Amino acid sequence: MLDDGLQHWRLARDCDISVLDGRHGLGNGLVFPAGPLREPADQLGRADLLVLTGPAASELAVPPPLWPAGKPWFRLAGWIEPPARLIGVPLLAFCGIGLPAKFFAALRQAGLELAAAAGFPDHHPYAASDLERLQRRADIHGATLVTTVKDWQRLPDGWREKVVALPLVLDSRMVEAITSAALARMAPRRLEIPE
Repeated sequence: MLDDGLQHWRLARDCDISVLDGRHGLGNGLVFPAGPLREPADQLGRADLLVLTGPAASELAVPPPLWPAGKPWFRLAGWIEPPARLIGVPLLAFCGIGLPAKFFAALRQAGLELAAAAGFPDHHPYAASDLERLQRRADIHGATLVTTVKDWQRLPDGWREKVVALPLVLDSRMVEAITSAALARMAPRRLEIPE
């Protein structure tokens, strides 16, 4: 499995899955850094499956216009189930994902109290100085540092013990449906190995 691999044409592949935020879709239609896309919008149909994410995805009756008719697409919502120890506690949330506001909104929707929030660029390589600055802000608010699991994995040495990672919970039935569709798309491509 590879994240952001669709645009790497030389990769051997079994199944390509494009994931788009249900609210933003193709955004301004431009490729990063001018827009949110990793490759031109007209290449969307090269993927085998499309997954629309976020709360707005559940309201969509049809996929984006560039998605070919007949190809499978899914809506997948996620949510955060906060540990009891964070209920009523001021939090300083930070993340370096494509849409940081989405993480912050999920925390608020889960009933958590955000004293402050800090967004970083996608795939941000955290330095100790970033975390020291965040910790100083958290201390001012008497807040606990929280982030996504993806960001937590990239924290510098010594900081994982000080920051709480909050995983996104996904609807297991939809994950199973997406997995089944991906396996079905892969089956015709598998090579038969001679005995």
